[in-house]
Amino acid sequence: MFKFNYLIYDSMKKKLKNISIKEFEEEYSMIYGAFELLINDKMYNYIVRYKDQKFCNEKEKEEFDDLFELQDIISLWIIIFLEICIELKKKDYVAVMDIESKNWIEFKRINNELYISQIEEEKVKSKITNSHIVKVYNKFYDEDKNKNIFFKEEKINFEEFISEIQITTKKFIKEIKEINPVLLKSKEVSSIIKKYNILTSKEYLAEEN
Repeated sequence: MFKFNYLIYDSMKKKLKNISIKEFEEEYSMIYGAFELLINDKMYNYIVRYKDQKFCNEKEKEEFDDLFELQDIISLWIIIFLEICIELKKKDYVAVMDIESKNWIEFKRINNELYISQIEEEKVKSKITNSHIVKVYNKFYDEDKNKNIFFKEEKINFEEFISEIQITTKKFIKEIKEINPVLLKSKEVSSIIKKYNILTSKEYLAEEN
């Protein structure tokens, strides 16, 4: 089982609702919120949801939004996963670095099965000498039983993985259109649409529902 969940908080939606492209590119350039991955019984990252909170008044909700609205760059993670999908159709190994935690997520494809692991930064420090490298296509760390791997080789169906990223991306594009359709022409969202079209081998139409 694989799920990619995300949440754009209400305060961020409000800020984006009437913003121009120029203002968006200058002030934000990316879409913020929170995301999480569910990989079988393992979780990567975490969304703090409204339904789990109790607000006594609007001010408490605003304070909550202020705390979490910039937690993750959702648009960047969608781009990363679109690229992973595209590359895994041609390659059998991709690993990407979480630029915040410095840990890595490893994807190994064997036929129609995908094995996902989270590798801690300490395992790879000596192997990655260029600090600008955030993606690799061959195994790049030494196995060490004394080092922690947060989860290792969680097996999921490759087509299920591709389908989930397609569904999530289409949902995200639709939500951005509902918030403020001019943002579909921003650099970040345009990049998402372009990569979505490559992955699905079809042209995304702005009129799609």
